[in-house]
Amino acid sequence: MWPRSNIKKPGRWGWVLVGVLLIAVGTRMVFSRKSTFTLEVQPTASGWGYLIRQEGRVVIDQPTIPVVPGQRSFATRQQAQRVGELVLTKMRAGRFPPTLSLPELDSLGAL
Repeated sequence: MWPRSNIKKPGRWGWVLVGVLLIAVGTRMVFSRKSTFTLEVQPTASGWGYLIRQEGRVVIDQPTIPVVPGQRSFATRQQAQRVGELVLTKMRAGRFPPTLSLPELDSLGAL
């Protein structure tokens, strides 16, 4: 017969801690996985907009300038490209939703 161990089985809080750790590790693995995001700039009825896809599926369809009231599209393809690239950067860093601010749009020349 094996000698009795002095190690106690985890109590209820021990199992809660194990569960939280497993969830944290799993979440980290999902978000650190290299997701394939792509940016597509495309013309709209009144200017330019962009699509962001994740592994082929559309996750953001932005035909208008975000944050700005109304339904105003980007005036140029380059504006839509710059803003879309900033959104991609935020998404790749794990920020979802990738919110933008007026100062960020202004600094990109999108206003």
